[in-house]
Amino acid sequence: MIHALSEKKTLKKNHFFFTLLLFVSIFSSNRVSGQVFTPGITSISEFKRELDNFNWSYKTDGNWNWKQHSLGFTSTLNSRLFLFNKIAQNVQDETLASVWSNHKLTKTLFLFTNSDYYSFTNTDVTTFQTRAGIGFRFWDISLKPSLGFYSDTRSKRTDQGLQMALQTQSAPIQLDDDFRTQFNGQILYADLEPRTFHQTFVQSRTNYQTQELSVSLNGTYSFNERDSYQPSSFFNRNITDIIEKVISDTTKFQLSLNTQLNDELRFSFTGLSLYNIRNFENKPLTESTENSIIDTRYTRQEIEGITSLDFNYGLTQGQIGLRYAISGLDAKITRTLNISDEQLTRRDEQLRNTFYNQEITELFAKSSWNLTASQSINANATISILRFDTPETNFDDRDELFTALEVEHKFISGSSYQTSILLSGETYHRVFLFSQRSIENNKRQSLRLQPSMIWFPTKRIRWANQFLVRANYTVYDFQSTDGTIRDQSSREWGLSSDIRWEFVNNWFANILVSRNRLLIGQLFWNEFSETPIDTLTTTRVETALEWQKQGVYAKVGMRLFIKDDYVPVTVLQLNNETENLTRFVTGNQQTFQFGPMVSIRWTSSKYGEVSVDGWLQLQYLRNQWYVEVPNNFQSALSEDERFKRTRIFPNLSIRTKLFL
Repeated sequence: MIHALSEKKTLKKNHFFFTLLLFVSIFSSNRVSGQVFTPGITSISEFKRELDNFNWSYKTDGNWNWKQHSLGFTSTLNSRLFLFNKIAQNVQDETLASVWSNHKLTKTLFLFTNSDYYSFTNTDVTTFQTRAGIGFRFWDISLKPSLGFYSDTRSKRTDQGLQMALQTQSAPIQLDDDFRTQFNGQILYADLEPRTFHQTFVQSRTNYQTQELSVSLNGTYSFNERDSYQPSSFFNRNITDIIEKVISDTTKFQLSLNTQLNDELRFSFTGLSLYNIRNFENKPLTESTENSIIDTRYTRQEIEGITSLDFNYGLTQGQIGLRYAISGLDAKITRTLNISDEQLTRRDEQLRNTFYNQEITELFAKSSWNLTASQSINANATISILRFDTPETNFDDRDELFTALEVEHKFISGSSYQTSILLSGETYHRVFLFSQRSIENNKRQSLRLQPSMIWFPTKRIRWANQFLVRANYTVYDFQSTDGTIRDQSSREWGLSSDIRWEFVNNWFANILVSRNRLLIGQLFWNEFSETPIDTLTTTRVETALEWQKQGVYAKVGMRLFIKDDYVPVTVLQLNNETENLTRFVTGNQQTFQFGPMVSIRWTSSKYGEVSVDGWLQLQYLRNQWYVEVPNNFQSALSEDERFKRTRIFPNLSIRTKLFL
């Protein structure tokens, strides 16, 4: 692992804490009641390098149960960085660890403990909390009050104090033959003078089930209050003398109903509602302050209903439905301190620009027809209308219309041959209602054809082919006053062919070839013609030899990638022994990447699994300029257009999962 020197002390402290937790957990589990236990630990580690990005992660967890005792732990270490000029940049280390235990006293009483640790080096945030309590079980309900210690470090300040928690949970409770309910909840409060943390969460689930009707109602209430230190000035962020309190209050309900109307028809309804209030309150740490303070409140509401009718008439199945959703957001200033009238007016305008009311109406349908035993047709259609309203000071009011249709034909001939043809199209029309933004009104139309084929000429050979043709046209309702053509077209075609051959038992040869071409141009819709402005062509070739048997897999091969990209305008600078030449040119840039690749996997239901994937990329660039230069610069032009090896990119991914 590559780490910056400034991070080493923090890393050592975090890893030491994690090792201590792990040692205490295993030691305790082996000493209780004088018994020796086999550790039940699962360890997962991952390392990945993609170009200059590095990622490490290590996760381990264990859980033991014996007689009246249970003990468990989990820990996660994450590290990230990227290289710039072979120097590690933006090194991030994150540590999470938890240890918990339970001891049964009687059938209804038990002791429990829980400890959590978290740190993140980039923000210098560290939290530690531990709690212990007595739990009660009566009927199908458990109640767990606890008391403990909480420490939170951030913004170079450490606050510590007492924390209290209350957790409750019920098993499914059968009210009668058809009704069943279940609930769970939690209250957590920590007093870290001058900050506090408060969390309340309650969730209930009620179901009514008969042969003809199924109804479920889920309700959730959550309240979160969290304090954090904030700088008093954007220009002096090292001085944090203000506490920002964020209070979020959320209520959410979901109602689902399903009923069988008859043998062919089934009706469904789902209703959702959400109401959230989010307050931002600022409290100076000093009694007399000259800092400007503005407290705000955001209110968000959402209501959504979905109805659908499923039908099944022999060889024809499908669904039609309607979705209607409304949502809105508003905000207001709740308190000010040391604010001028100009500042108050500007902030009020900023808040008003966040207001919106949104309404979506959507009609959807899908169906499938089994024409014969080997042929079927699938179809999907959607049409939706969006209305987005804002205050008069915000010119973002708009209407959007979206329609889409997709039809697919499938043909299957036994187990040796199958084909499919997919044809899809969609339109999207956006209209701004105010003249200030009506220049952005546009209509986008897209059409896609995608046939594919899979053929097994023998039991040991599989040949898969796919072809793609796509066209996209964007037309603006109004043209620019300066005559600039903004209408745009893009057309794409692509094909791929994949052959897999088992030439000997457990030995496979693979070859994959694909090519795509994208053309972008200025569109003249009335004449339905275009002027090309950009072209991108990519080619990919992969070939590999594979072996697999009884949980072991190995692959070795080569990978080639070629990109041919049009360069619209760039500056070309040439020089010889006596003079320099500068020209604005267009041209073409070719990128060649190739290198070996290898994959190894080992899997065991008893010990775990190990996988290694590596590939090396050697990159070459070549330029081709559309320009004429004097004879004395021809050699300099040829040198600039010659192949150049730019970089070598090693890529590696290692993952292990072990059962200890």
